[in-house]
Amino acid sequence: MLEPVLQRVLNVLLAADLPVEQLESWEAVELGLGPVAVLYPTPDQALCADLLQSEGGLAGHYARLAALASTWASTEPQLRLVNLALSSVPQLVGWAVAALQGGPLTDPPPACRDGYGADLFGQDLWFRPQPEALNAVIALDLLQSQPQILPTYLRLDGHSLAAGAERRPPDHDCLSRLEASAQPERLLEQCQRLARFEADLHDLGLELGAARAELIDAAWIREQLAEQLQQMEAALADLATCQSDRLHLRQQLEAEQLNQAELLANQQQIQAALEQAVQFSRSQDALHDSALKVIRGLQRQQSLIGRA
Repeated sequence: MLEPVLQRVLNVLLAADLPVEQLESWEAVELGLGPVAVLYPTPDQALCADLLQSEGGLAGHYARLAALASTWASTEPQLRLVNLALSSVPQLVGWAVAALQGGPLTDPPPACRDGYGADLFGQDLWFRPQPEALNAVIALDLLQSQPQILPTYLRLDGHSLAAGAERRPPDHDCLSRLEASAQPERLLEQCQRLARFEADLHDLGLELGAARAELIDAAWIREQLAEQLQQMEAALADLATCQSDRLHLRQQLEAEQLNQAELLANQQQIQAALEQAVQFSRSQDALHDSALKVIRGLQRQQSLIGRA
């Protein structure tokens, strides 16, 4: 219940570029290290188990914080109590900036500490939330069953580190605000808002279901595309291998064609040499025949001379 309010305060302080450290409880506060803002809820904001079931209940929570604040007030000027419903966050930011810069931290006018001067604080309140109707009903029942809660809350809110430091009167109209919010028409408005919220939530659930189905389909399509991509990558790898093999075969073919051209040229040269050899052989045979004829003619002449 308090988380959205606390987050809003934290966001504002961070937006002001302040060095913020968030502590779980005031017992962890180390004084003297910088300005400290101690946050506390109004009764309608305190409807959570941690506060209601703490030691002494909600009244004990307020009483312990008021006692610690009184101790801190005398020793630690850089400390402030922040009411999560009525505090002015712009004033809180200004106070933190002045404290970090070492500027003067002046006390509020006495009229504000006495609970008067409401016109001094009504313009820049950051929250001023009207309590939710159901929370107001529960808070009124809680204040009626535990009457010690309201006085301890008002005593805490009227502390000089709370309302006094913020220059506003204490929250004396707490009961009137709760009673105004606990009216039946406000409860009806809240029920209607909850009904619209549930309807919107139902529609959002349907849209979420449809979006989830689309997401599942998209995931399936993505898997299919991933498989196709892997297949294409494998096919591209095979194609690259085939192209490499084809280039290698083409190179081998070109080399073989060169070899065949060389062989053909050699064959032509051998054929020409053979033809020359045949022609030479034929010419030698013709010379041999001519020589034989000459020799035979000479032999015939010698034989005729011998007879004579």
